[in-house]
Amino acid sequence: MEQREGLQGRNLANIESQQLLRQDCGGLLCIHTRGCLVVVFSLLHIRRNSPEEGSTTVATINTHRAKDGTITYRVRVQRKGQPVMSATFSSRKECLRFASMIEGQIAEGRHFAPKSTPMTFAEFLVKYQAAIQPRKTPMTQRDQASTLKYWHRVLGHKLLTEITPRDLAEQRDVLLKTKKTSTMLHQLRVLSAVFTAAVKDFAVLETNPMFKVRMPAQPQGRIRYLDDSERERLLLACQSSKNEHLYGLVLCAISTGMRCGELLNVRYCDCDLERGVIHLERTKTKRRRDVPLTGKALEILRSMSQEHSPEEYVFPAVKGVSPESSPNG
Repeated sequence: MEQREGLQGRNLANIESQQLLRQDCGGLLCIHTRGCLVVVFSLLHIRRNSPEEGSTTVATINTHRAKDGTITYRVRVQRKGQPVMSATFSSRKECLRFASMIEGQIAEGRHFAPKSTPMTFAEFLVKYQAAIQPRKTPMTQRDQASTLKYWHRVLGHKLLTEITPRDLAEQRDVLLKTKKTSTMLHQLRVLSAVFTAAVKDFAVLETNPMFKVRMPAQPQGRIRYLDDSERERLLLACQSSKNEHLYGLVLCAISTGMRCGELLNVRYCDCDLERGVIHLERTKTKRRRDVPLTGKALEILRSMSQEHSPEEYVFPAVKGVSPESSPNG
């Protein structure tokens, strides 16, 4: 252990005096300048070798004198490649006690834990698909499956921690040459969700590199509504379909404005046909809500409900099974 101290309250108006003091203190000086007065605060420099081969823990104690004469001591404990731990005390003795305590905890592995073994993006993707994807709806899982395969193929060989914003910006530009902007944005959002999980759920990344990638603006697209004649032709075509549920599904979609995934997950027990309300427990926004049901849509659901049990899906892929959970849905 090395201990080196500077001098306090010394007027160092000339360079020669500064050089002499620097030699006395082994070059470890903390100099505060105000006008022509240079005040040197004392430093205590402690270097300890930790049990881990090749690593060094350094503790530095800075003395600070306030305008009212109060003296405080700030100790900083640092290990190469790790964040600094610091604390402030009223005496140097307490600083030394703190530094010794931290050193003991480092030896026990309670601070500055060794870095985990590097992981490739492909290896992390396996963990992500096993732990995170099952939390999503079956429709979302199917929608993202091909996108995750694409990123596995493109980035799988890289170490997760070595994927940079520049790498991702290059992939963005590659996608823009072959995909529509909306498709490219969807694929990058799926990738960003993977990196977010690496940060928040697995703690194997400090930050999401996608946050530093500029995204092009998505085109607003075209908003168009069916006129009365088009709506009638659509409903007539649905009535003539071999799928007995298609007419009711499209009629409810037009009447309520519900999302496709929401309609496909509705059971008869979710429908209050007396009040004319569909209760949605699981939605895209994660908030439950009630949707009014009126007119022909309410009439057809009332007639359909007489032939089915409350737990059955209103619009199943096969008998009693939700299209969203069906492999062929």
